[in-house]
Amino acid sequence: MSVSPRDRAELDRPLLLFVCSGNICRSPMAAVLAADAAAHEGLDIRVASAGTMALVGEMAQDDAHRALAEIGLSLSPHRARQATRESILEADLAVAATHNHRAWLRSQAPEAAIASFHELTGLGDIPDPYGSSLDEYRAVRDMLRAGMPSVLAALKASSQAKAKHRKRDYE
Repeated sequence: MSVSPRDRAELDRPLLLFVCSGNICRSPMAAVLAADAAAHEGLDIRVASAGTMALVGEMAQDDAHRALAEIGLSLSPHRARQATRESILEADLAVAATHNHRAWLRSQAPEAAIASFHELTGLGDIPDPYGSSLDEYRAVRDMLRAGMPSVLAALKASSQAKAKHRKRDYE
């Protein structure tokens, strides 16, 4: 397979995928927070989010926007997308919001690098704030921020293994 230098550079950047149910609250918030944390650490990564039952094309919930805007981040470009076997396999690490999401991901791509947020952080499953108050979205935001160093550390470890496979595939 022939890959352009530009495409190879993009593929060489590790991909971190967050997955929840509808892809309108937890996983898009996690993706934006991860990208911000990675930038502050000087990590050059790609970050994406998806849902197990995505409300494809929908924007993130208003309170998710508000909770991130309060800390200077934006969800405005986000549109919900469905998690697929291909997107899970492309990721260097897929992070599930809950143990149930992890089980679903493993049923789709058992050979992929998949972990629940709790497994990586010890903070528990990410509660679904959908239909709740802004304070619940803030609590999810703060939980995600607290766990992000552990998630990024896991991504580094996972991406090193996957990079070895990529290098062999493109040589």
